[in-house]
Amino acid sequence: MVTSELALTCCKLVSSLHSCHVNFVADLQRTDAVEIRRLSVPRWIQNGTEDSVVLDCEYVYTENDFRLVVKWFFEDNLEPVYQWIPGLNKKHASEMLKDRLDLNFSVSTVDAYSKFRALRILRPTTELSGKYTCLVTSLAGQDSKEQVMTVFGESN
Repeated sequence: MVTSELALTCCKLVSSLHSCHVNFVADLQRTDAVEIRRLSVPRWIQNGTEDSVVLDCEYVYTENDFRLVVKWFFEDNLEPVYQWIPGLNKKHASEMLKDRLDLNFSVSTVDAYSKFRALRILRPTTELSGKYTCLVTSLAGQDSKEQVMTVFGESN
């Protein structure tokens, strides 16, 4: 009799744990976290015709998004070409874009957590053709989108 009661208790415990796990996974999927709404990257640019181009990563975030970080990547490089940490007001450009990026550029927003999300690349040339990925992360989650920009034509 003790064995069957113990078995029944174990079954109830396992069932309860499974139910708890299912609810936990469902809650994780419903978590409000940062979400990129629109990635704006010019697809085609003629070499030498633009003083600058803007790559913008519009996102929304919630009160759950602590420690927000915005990173831009070029091609499949693991090091970002640009990183901005709004909470620390820290911006960093890689060597690739160091003299080509306007670090003072901001989108026209009063939101301190979106202000420096975009890249303003000065004098785009053919070596800047490739895939650009915007990755926005927080403790609550992350989102990323990518788009190819092609700078075509002969160098001046």
